[in-house]
Amino acid sequence: MFWTPYVEVEQVPVAFPDGRKGTYARINRGKHGGVCIPRHVFRGIARYALVRQYRYVIDRITLEFPGGFTTEAGCADAVREMTEETGINSHGRPTSLGVLHADTGLLASENDIWLVPVLDLKHVEAGTGAETVWLTDGELDERVIHGEITSGITLGALAKLRASSFAIAPGTMLSS
Repeated sequence: MFWTPYVEVEQVPVAFPDGRKGTYARINRGKHGGVCIPRHVFRGIARYALVRQYRYVIDRITLEFPGGFTTEAGCADAVREMTEETGINSHGRPTSLGVLHADTGLLASENDIWLVPVLDLKHVEAGTGAETVWLTDGELDERVIHGEITSGITLGALAKLRASSFAIAPGTMLSS
């Protein structure tokens, strides 16, 4: 139905549970996506890097974990996307937190989620003006509560982090 180098919209034939035949719209934005949760620990306090950027589709500035299209499932492409968007390099071994599907009723792609240890760095991406913002666990929660973080992929990645064994209990001090 529609194609660009970044997205394809297609009608696919389906058989509904009641046996009827029909079609369903599906959006492909590449088979894989990758999202990184950059985490920096200093003096026992974890901070996470998000990207503040203007999104044309919703006509507003968002806060999102860095990520994007990847050619293959896996860590290398996701970390490359993170570095492109934030200027941050991985400092240690990234940990897989699993996969998420941003919209199972419309989007065919899946997103690998990576918790990435990093060193603190401020960066503005040339061309887009995307800026890196560092938030603590409490600040992340406040931004979600107040509607400043609304990206489905970011919220899904945050939920995966919170449910993982890598989540940080409030008041817990981490080693650097």
